[in-house]
Amino acid sequence: MPAPWRALWLIPALIPLHLHAAPPLLALVALPSTAKPAPGSEHVIGNLPPATSQQGLGLCFSHSAAAVFNYYQCQAAKEDCTRIDKHQLAAPLDMARYGRKPMGEVDSVGSYEDISEGGDPLYTLETAALMVGHVVSQACFSEEMLFKDRFVPSGAISAEDVKAQRAVLKALGGFYQQNRLKAPCTDCLASDAQVAQLKAIYATSRDARGIGQALGQANFGGFFAAIIIPPECRRASRRAFFELKDQLQIRALPETAKQKHFAGLYPALTQAIDAGNPVIIANVCLYRDAGQKKCPEQYQHSLVAYGHARLCTPQGPCQEGLKVLNSWGEQWQKHEGQQWFDARRLLDSTGYGKQSIGWLEMRPPAPQH
Repeated sequence: MPAPWRALWLIPALIPLHLHAAPPLLALVALPSTAKPAPGSEHVIGNLPPATSQQGLGLCFSHSAAAVFNYYQCQAAKEDCTRIDKHQLAAPLDMARYGRKPMGEVDSVGSYEDISEGGDPLYTLETAALMVGHVVSQACFSEEMLFKDRFVPSGAISAEDVKAQRAVLKALGGFYQQNRLKAPCTDCLASDAQVAQLKAIYATSRDARGIGQALGQANFGGFFAAIIIPPECRRASRRAFFELKDQLQIRALPETAKQKHFAGLYPALTQAIDAGNPVIIANVCLYRDAGQKKCPEQYQHSLVAYGHARLCTPQGPCQEGLKVLNSWGEQWQKHEGQQWFDARRLLDSTGYGKQSIGWLEMRPPAPQH
């Protein structure tokens, strides 16, 4: 299968800590349960969308971007995010098409035909919300519709679950490589044998013409998107249009050398949360050995910070803490996700590189003439 499709299923329970002689460096470290927010230090954004699950796909970046997109959808509609119509919410799986800059001119949704794993969450958010301005809705398509009986509703996914889900991707990749066309073809029809072979792998709604057109895509990501996303999801009535497209702008940090460490970056993050803007932390290295300088690819992650506080234990030590919205499903969010996590450890794990954190904020008012 092409390189962009790689298993970035970042589930902490599957990380073999016992195999390492030296203690590993972990990004998500919960602060002690005895630590409580100091008076006046706590700020938590409410009315967030429910946690989603990336399942066995390396799409944490699109889930983070979709969480922020959908938070603002709820604010614009002035509705409870847990009850809002899913036609108004972006599907993370479709949002993954915006994770990488396309080849050629960037003009519209038509420039983004490929779904790839391992993209940039801030570029994804900016493109989907502010440039294109609409995404396939959760009501039209989701990971549950993709994986069907292989979908794990709780998000508590096991190694066997991942293996089963990725077997589908591997089989689709094999079918594409075996039958791909050398050039795009709008009038090509897949043979009866090809249709039967594909539908034995994945119950696509595409007919012989749609499958023939998909086989003319330049890469597997384009074929995958064409096969799994129903054609009707491209209709305006099946898409979530970003309501605040013309009112918001993207902000990404660090912008200066002074922000390339915790003391410089953390205040900006807390100010964004204080202003009601959830913050994507984009370059989290969930796990690496103490001697590793570069983060192993399979442990690169992104998530959304929506709360901050200074946490103090009865004995006196205080630490900065963050609340995070993750893409590991409702079960993780309901239990492990309710903790305060060590803010310094989380931000340090990013290495303070370009676009380590980012958010959407209101545009400044236009100058008066």
